[in-house]
Amino acid sequence: MNISRGATILMPTPTQRDRAKKHLFVVMCAPIDDYVLVVPIATCREKYDVTCILQAGDHPFIKTLSYAAYYFAECKLVQHLQSDVAKNIAKLREPISEKVFTKILNGFYRSKYTRNFVFEYLEPRA
Repeated sequence: MNISRGATILMPTPTQRDRAKKHLFVVMCAPIDDYVLVVPIATCREKYDVTCILQAGDHPFIKTLSYAAYYFAECKLVQHLQSDVAKNIAKLREPISEKVFTKILNGFYRSKYTRNFVFEYLEPRA
């Protein structure tokens, strides 16, 4: 199972109101010390980061207007992601296109919600 730059993973993101909630996460880098940076894609609702808006069809899983939720980007241990996929807790989806990947990547440098730690994992702005 290939968890690398451009991969997408559908992972649980449970809330008190919705224990079954899941989000699509985009892997933003090749593993660095066994970790990858992932950013969730969320549906546009009332308030959201407008830095990187994604349209339905930008990825087969994206069906409605969505955005890259930079504030919630996090580092994940590749071994844990692989384990979650093997246990059917998470599911690998189709890789993101290079065009959409670049759009998300560039948004990290423009969003006021990007936390500083992510820059250790990102390639230079495209």
